[in-house]
Amino acid sequence: MKVQIEEINPVKKRITVELPPETVKKTLDKIYADINKEVKISGFRKGKAPRHLLERHYSAEAQNDAIRNLIKDSLNEAVKEVGSTLILDPSVEDISPFKADESFSYKAILELWPQFELPEYKGIELQKPAVSVTEEEIDEQLEALRKHWGAMEIIEDDDRTVTEGDIVTVDYTAYHNDEPIEGAADKDYFIEVGKGYFHEEIERQLIGMKKGETKDIEVSYPEDAVNDHLAGKTVRYNTTIKTIQRRVLPELNDEFAQKVNQAYKTLEDLRNRLRTQLEIDKRNAVERSMREQLMSSLVSKVDFPVPEGLVERKLESMLNNIASHLSERGVDMQKAGLSEEKLKAKMRDDAIAQVKTELILEKIATQENIEVEESEIRNYVNSMNTRGMDQHTLYNAILQHVIPSMKAQKTVDFLMKNANIQEVA
Repeated sequence: MKVQIEEINPVKKRITVELPPETVKKTLDKIYADINKEVKISGFRKGKAPRHLLERHYSAEAQNDAIRNLIKDSLNEAVKEVGSTLILDPSVEDISPFKADESFSYKAILELWPQFELPEYKGIELQKPAVSVTEEEIDEQLEALRKHWGAMEIIEDDDRTVTEGDIVTVDYTAYHNDEPIEGAADKDYFIEVGKGYFHEEIERQLIGMKKGETKDIEVSYPEDAVNDHLAGKTVRYNTTIKTIQRRVLPELNDEFAQKVNQAYKTLEDLRNRLRTQLEIDKRNAVERSMREQLMSSLVSKVDFPVPEGLVERKLESMLNNIASHLSERGVDMQKAGLSEEKLKAKMRDDAIAQVKTELILEKIATQENIEVEESEIRNYVNSMNTRGMDQHTLYNAILQHVIPSMKAQKTVDFLMKNANIQEVA
């Protein structure tokens, strides 16, 4: 076996593997011998059919098996010659045409663990903001509750125009060069004017319109917009106001507090509960902030090339999360014109940072002998509803996702315990 190694970059190599004709012949002979034991050819007992008849009936199958076996039997040995640790399974490419009396070759892409020195990870300086809750923040929460419990009132006055804060239902169709744009139309679509949830320019131009009025609203989209149906285009939205509604907010009194929850007898009870919840939320936010500071500090102190395969895997995971989230809202990414390539481009830096973080944590865990105990995995599985789940699928999910996640979490916990935390105002 001959192995040639080509370095593409510090974490990626290409190997070319060439196997001699005698290895090819030996592999093929064994495959035909195995076939002969299993098949029955008319006029011959099992295992006694001549080779030329086996080749006539089973040559394609035998060649495919030979290629598979040649690669399987040689790849691990070839990888050892590289002398580096793989981070992903090899990707085989450029397989040569198979000929029984000639040498056989193929190439494989190897993605390797990056080599880097860990920075000092104990005693990292972190800032812990003090937690306090103001009366203004409680007032904001009360206003949010009033909106949640408020009633929607349809405005019947035909002369009443849309104002900021109104909730309108619209029919709209988007056009480019007078041609409708696929996936850019809807009926009875709710828009809370001024919130920017739909499109700031469209919402701004809805202000002043009346019920039943139709208006063309033009919006220009940048070339890098993630919606391929809209990117780089000036789009005309033909928009009709169907209804105008406003929120009627309840009064802030003891009765309102009891409506939110019977456990609250007075408005002051509700304010106290909101104060407690805000404190909890802020403490959790501070904890998240310190962990983000910790990882940002680690990543900033060490630089190394990241294997592209890991970045692509992370991007696929991020895309799947977006697609799942949209699917819950009844939106299909392709029909909506969302470009996977543009989304990946926008998320790429974040994906690289996440992969670097995971690699650093993995190396720290190895150095500090941080492992996930069997009892921890068992407790996690027991907390899940695994009834009816395929055991093989469950095992793979635990191996690929659960254990790495738990291990990373334990490593971050270790780093937090060893951090130098300063309380700040």
